[in-house]
Amino acid sequence: MLEERQRELAQKITSLVSLAEIGVKMEEVATRLRELERQKTELEYVRRSCEAIEEREAYDDGIAKKVTESFSNFERHFDQAPISERKALVHLEGNNKAGTLLSPALIAIRQSSINVCPQWG
Repeated sequence: MLEERQRELAQKITSLVSLAEIGVKMEEVATRLRELERQKTELEYVRRSCEAIEEREAYDDGIAKKVTESFSNFERHFDQAPISERKALVHLEGNNKAGTLLSPALIAIRQSSINVCPQWG
């Protein structure tokens, strides 16, 4: 729709330039030409804004997918871990600040999350 409107404006601009070349009232042609150029600029701004919104929505969808995958990986590994490792995982943030060794299940959780959440690695 925007592209069609841009093509129409371009055609009208071309037609006005042709009229000016054959001597039609220059003041009227110049006024209309300025108006069409302003509309063309506005349409270009709208088109770029729409593209930016679409790109942002696609980016947000990608992030949402990665977060969902991360939680799914976490839940799968958490459900399979023994109770002692589940407790360690729940207290991971507080207890791991000093560099405490992680259990194999916790290492697996972190490794499976590296592609999704690099800050976990």
